Amino acid sequence: MRGAVLTLLGALSILAISSPATAGRRGMPAPAAEAGVLLVLVPSLTLDDVMVMPGLRRIAEGGCSALMSSRVGRPLDAPFVPVDFDPLISGYFTLATGARAAAGGGSALILQDSELYGGRTARQVWEFRHSQPGNGYRLFAPDFQAELRRAKAAPYPLKPGALGGHLAAKGIAATVLGNADLPDAPLRPAALFVLDTSGRARSGIVGGEMTRRDPAFPFGLRTDREALLRRMEESLERYRFIVVETGDAFRYARYEAETLPGARPGMRKRVMESVDSIVSGCLDLLPAGWRLVVASPGQVFDEEEPGASSLAPLLSFRRGEGPGLLTSGSTRRAGVVANTDLATAILHWLGAPAHIGSGQPMDVAPSASPLREVAAIRDEADYQSKTRGAVRGFVYLSSLAMAVAAALACARGGRSPLPSALSLAPPAALTGLLAAGVLRPPAPWGPALLAIGAAVASAAIRFRLARLRITPALALVSASGVATFCLLGWLAGAPASYEIQGGARYYGLGNEYGGLFAGAMAVLAGALALRGGLGGIAGGAVMLAAAVFAGHPLLGANAGVMLGCLAGAAAILAASLPRRRWPAAAIACAAGLAAVAGLAVVDSFRPENLQSHFGRAVAGIRQEGAGAALDIILRKTSLNLMLLQRSPWALLLAAAAGGAAFVSWKCRRRAPAALWATAAALLVFNDSGVLAAAASTLWILPVLLESGNPAEKTLKKTG
Repeated sequence: MRGAVLTLLGALSILAISSPATAGRRGMPAPAAEAGVLLVLVPSLTLDDVMVMPGLRRIAEGGCSALMSSRVGRPLDAPFVPVDFDPLISGYFTLATGARAAAGGGSALILQDSELYGGRTARQVWEFRHSQPGNGYRLFAPDFQAELRRAKAAPYPLKPGALGGHLAAKGIAATVLGNADLPDAPLRPAALFVLDTSGRARSGIVGGEMTRRDPAFPFGLRTDREALLRRMEESLERYRFIVVETGDAFRYARYEAETLPGARPGMRKRVMESVDSIVSGCLDLLPAGWRLVVASPGQVFDEEEPGASSLAPLLSFRRGEGPGLLTSGSTRRAGVVANTDLATAILHWLGAPAHIGSGQPMDVAPSASPLREVAAIRDEADYQSKTRGAVRGFVYLSSLAMAVAAALACARGGRSPLPSALSLAPPAALTGLLAAGVLRPPAPWGPALLAIGAAVASAAIRFRLARLRITPALALVSASGVATFCLLGWLAGAPASYEIQGGARYYGLGNEYGGLFAGAMAVLAGALALRGGLGGIAGGAVMLAAAVFAGHPLLGANAGVMLGCLAGAAAILAASLPRRRWPAAAIACAAGLAAVAGLAVVDSFRPENLQSHFGRAVAGIRQEGAGAALDIILRKTSLNLMLLQRSPWALLLAAAAGGAAFVSWKCRRRAPAALWATAAALLVFNDSGVLAAAASTLWILPVLLESGNPAEKTLKKTG
């Protein structure tokens, strides 16, 4: 046992050194002492716009590009605060706070000090509500207290005004220019980037002087390009962070629903040409050492589904830096960043590094043709989105297959090959979906055909060769496939994996395939334990190796799957070893956990842009104390409870686990304890444990219905 522990620690060291994720990336040049950032906001910007608009294309080809997720938070119920949700304004709020936020029109009501609100000036209203003077401030958010209450109700850390507050604390002058006003409503969401934590800012020009009448534009209003660029040129000498609201794109997003379909293309073209002329003017005025960033706060495509979003281009231009692709520690993928990264990246570019929300600073990966590579990433993401139907079909059909297989097994006493064959189809189908991530069938329904083909082939082999133990062979294929895909970076493109449209972050093994991997490893470990003798120790070693892979910050990077594998290892060793050997088994499991925890601690001391989310979590706990750990636990528990109520994977979990439990009781058969222990730990410890547990329980019924069920005999022998 001692030798096995030493071997495990040696393997961990080799993995930590040789992992490709540890290779350094070319970082951004250190910002000049007085370098500034000019942020231009263009709501609903698309990659096609960048391709055809000359100013935007010039920035993309000469600078750095990426696709940025625009996922926002869900509407929140806060005490004494009415529900107010606007997907587009939520996009602004998310960019400014570094966390997925849900906001409404009230958060965009940001007025200049002399503008009236309810018969009094904005400054008077703010002073009355906050009981403190507003001397020396130019912009005020009268309803900012409501946003603070909503932030407290969020299931994750959310701090409105954190970016502006940090800029003020570091003495970095910031301002905002332009507005997105409608004829009957002042809307200034761009000012959220410069507000401090009390809802005020020292500088900004967001009034009516930035717009003029033009009947050819949405709502008859158009951003005054000359006035905006003139103010911007004046501001370049006084400020280091300037936010520009193009305005017309926001108004078009509001006006589109009121426009006849035939008139939309012409109006959108006029709007984007106006936006492009503003961007080109900003580029022409950009001083040496400054960075021009073009970002889209929102890419909402279905307003009936809160938080629905797609991908939007993010452009960054600084003379002497490009061309290249932007990346961040959140995604660990060149050409893809999260919208929560922007605020943190701005501070890094300004030479005042700090974390805003969950954001990470951005790096540059060299690229000769960034636009072409970004377009390829978009096509891959679109393809993956079209496979969602295949995944939903898999979940519902697998639930039905598991229920029918369990019913047939109980009706026939577990002796018929039909329920055994039917039970093997779901894990085979999920393995087929995994293969679609590399084979990439040209049609969107191709992954469904691969899944069906894998399910039918496995079921047919099981039916015709009922006496052979097919389940371990399929488990070996599944586990090795998931591990290989994870190592090569292919897992993110597989159907049922995490989608970059859904948040763009790196999740390691993920939930669905993490559960498939853990369950498959438990099957293999159980098969080894059935051999008796040293088989139990070998099975425990297999589960410990799986835990190391799943928990390594630079490999699987999934704490829930790691703990699930450790639970499986403990169950295998407890069932296979005599009681006097249990302390040694516990020490082995604890050593594996401690080794992975040690790697996570080491990871937390690496540069921020190279840390995994494991390392960032440990760093947060180290800096903020036990409260940060408690927040993580509560947040993940809340998410799991929500998924148990709403996710179709909860139906699959009920069918697979419930069917297996009923067959075990009715037919007097037992599956290896490692499978049950692994599934239970995945459900409890994973943030989306319903998904991982459902995928892992797909293996229990096939093992129960395996010909002869030798697991039962072994368990009787070992007591």
